[in-house]
Amino acid sequence: MPITVEVQNGEVISMIYPDGTLIAVTDPNYESFYRHATIERLFAELETGLSGAADEVTVTYDSTFGFPREIRFDYIKAALDDELSLSVSSFESLK
Repeated sequence: MPITVEVQNGEVISMIYPDGTLIAVTDPNYESFYRHATIERLFAELETGLSGAADEVTVTYDSTFGFPREIRFDYIKAALDDELSLSVSSFESLK
């Protein structure tokens, strides 16, 4: 699902659902979202997948900034419902 994530100095400032609701620490999805909420964490997850944690990994990189724009993991090729897709869209670098 698309969420808006604001990060400052590598720390997550906020995560917001499309309807404008803040994703609180008590939200059942919080940990999953938080785990992938920064560019650094995306690179770490990609590195883990590429080092053998996933049977198949596909990635496309942002042509301007070089971060992974889209990552798809298939952790067990012969299993169903073990895939994970992460994507970054509408990225803005705020100064």
